[in-house]
Amino acid sequence: MPTYPGQSGVATQLTVDQMLKQPQLISRALVSLVSKRLGAYKLCVVDPTPMVGASILFQQDESIYLDRDPGPHPGPRSKWPRASWTEEAKSAAIKEQGLEVVINNLAIRLNQKPQLTIGLRKLANNIAKWIDGDLLDTILATAMGTQTMNASAVWTTAGTDVIGDIGDAQEMIETEDNGYDGFENAVLALNTVHRNSLLGNTALRAALPRESATGSIQTGRVAPFLGIKDILYLSQIPATKALVLDNTVALMLAASEPVAEEGFQSFSPGDGNLPIWVKTYKEEPKDTIIAGGIWPALAAVAPRAIVRIDGISA
Repeated sequence: MPTYPGQSGVATQLTVDQMLKQPQLISRALVSLVSKRLGAYKLCVVDPTPMVGASILFQQDESIYLDRDPGPHPGPRSKWPRASWTEEAKSAAIKEQGLEVVINNLAIRLNQKPQLTIGLRKLANNIAKWIDGDLLDTILATAMGTQTMNASAVWTTAGTDVIGDIGDAQEMIETEDNGYDGFENAVLALNTVHRNSLLGNTALRAALPRESATGSIQTGRVAPFLGIKDILYLSQIPATKALVLDNTVALMLAASEPVAEEGFQSFSPGDGNLPIWVKTYKEEPKDTIIAGGIWPALAAVAPRAIVRIDGISA
């Protein structure tokens, strides 16, 4: 079966050579791989509109109530009280994320797809790792203004009241009284090493139904509790910390697009995902390079809708 060079109407399979000549197909594969690994997609509101300029200009949330209550009943000839606009304007700069992988001439000539497959996985996994790392650096920064609390005890102890700790964090979001939804839209994010801590927690096991085909013992997943919408495990969160947040308002992710002269192409993903931009080029004497990247910016729009729980492990 002919595999090289890729010619329309000759081979019935999509060869390595044909893939390299169609960067949009590579972009489509990368979008799919990144969407499976990128925690930011579950923690942020994704704005698909291409950014204009080098940064996001955004206004960080303030209280929706007045600092000083003027009273609800003005006199007949009195003016109504007036609220001023005091939300702080901030900016979040674009941070370029990209990687190049090499596909050698033999892989193209002999249609060795594993080299292409592994190369795309490296591209996708590293892009996801870098974006999630920047996101967590933003959330965990002391000056960001997120709420903090201490765990009642380490979560690695089976008898720790994890339910009570997470419930306290949800209440902290709700008592901001700022339109945040800590009880129904909250997401719990913690280090991957704590999956077993949740599965083995005696309070959770006692509270959740056991005689069920969808229970945690059968599925290996911790069943939702306290209205938690999702439990997200990320290897880059410090093992001593957990995050509870309203992911419908707390964070925003957007990205810039390259100009046409740069030669990148992409697949339009939809579904709240961002495109991964790709171009391929020859590097003499024999190699072909796949360059894949994204230009994202991350903004903490409502940091008070995030609670950081410290001390969940020693």
